[in-house]
Amino acid sequence: MQSTTDVWDDETFTKWQMANYSNENTTTRAFGRGFQLPFTLTPYRICFTTITVLAVLSNMLVLVGFRLAGRSKMNTSSIHIANHTILELFASANGFLRFVLDMAEMFRAYDASNPGDWIVCMLIETASVASIGSFGSVVCVIIITLDRYWKIVHPIHHRKHYRRWMLKLGLMLPWLNGVAIKLLPVLPTTRIVKGRCVSLTFWAAQVMDDVSLCFCHGSIQQ
Repeated sequence: MQSTTDVWDDETFTKWQMANYSNENTTTRAFGRGFQLPFTLTPYRICFTTITVLAVLSNMLVLVGFRLAGRSKMNTSSIHIANHTILELFASANGFLRFVLDMAEMFRAYDASNPGDWIVCMLIETASVASIGSFGSVVCVIIITLDRYWKIVHPIHHRKHYRRWMLKLGLMLPWLNGVAIKLLPVLPTTRIVKGRCVSLTFWAAQVMDDVSLCFCHGSIQQ
């Protein structure tokens, strides 16, 4: 007897085939929106491992330096830099974790009835968690630049109008940006289909699918 999970998978797979197999290039469209990297190439493995390990170690070293300096040495700029370092460390560590799991072939076959597989699919294989750090670090650099410009170029205006809540907002915005850009779109549009993690595919409306494709790849496939 076929299980409920298998029936649900078959129904989902049938709808997915009807929506995405209208031409020969639809396999790339449906399966190619995830975080795809050439992990099978040995030079890439070596380079990726070296870069991620160095990134983790260097960011940890910066945080240790801030820790040893103590709170008395921390100003607004230092706090923003520390936040940026945490974001970079978060992205590097999660990127390395995804690399290790891929090498261990954890992404080969998923069980749709297993909650753990759903978590790995949505958060790790799609790189949505790692993207929180990578997208957030870009926004953090912008915030640091604006803060330094305001304080250096317009010191009097900064002294009069700067408030403590601006610092808190500047620390939260990078994290919220990463969540909004990657994590929130991935969660409702990702499914486990026939043992594979298919991300950014199951949109509620066709126009949302087209916008996503345009945003991710720069063009809309007909």
